[in-house]
Amino acid sequence: METIAMEQLKGALTSELQNLQLENRWLESRLAKQDRQAPDIMDRATAESSEHLARLKYARNQQKMNSIQRALETMSHGAYGLCQLCGESIGQNRLLALPDTELCIDCQSTLDHS
Repeated sequence: METIAMEQLKGALTSELQNLQLENRWLESRLAKQDRQAPDIMDRATAESSEHLARLKYARNQQKMNSIQRALETMSHGAYGLCQLCGESIGQNRLLALPDTELCIDCQSTLDHS
């Protein structure tokens, strides 16, 4: 892959990682301030639902951050763009669309259908 494209992908991954970290800090703050003692049952239900959704978003962000960190690490080791299952190169278009992907389209399709 061209150095320019690699630098663009690295920049995009780093930017996304920073955005996710900011969002998770905000979610942590929001969860810490959550009022679990609302007097009205409807208010408590709303608060619990909101807390559940925030925790789900936080967990999804953590997974995405881990994936991005793995991609950045493989970049630094020169192994970026190689499928973790078959070892073949992941197509450039796929990497541009999903820069933190670890699987080529064929292996991902096989995995999705099994």
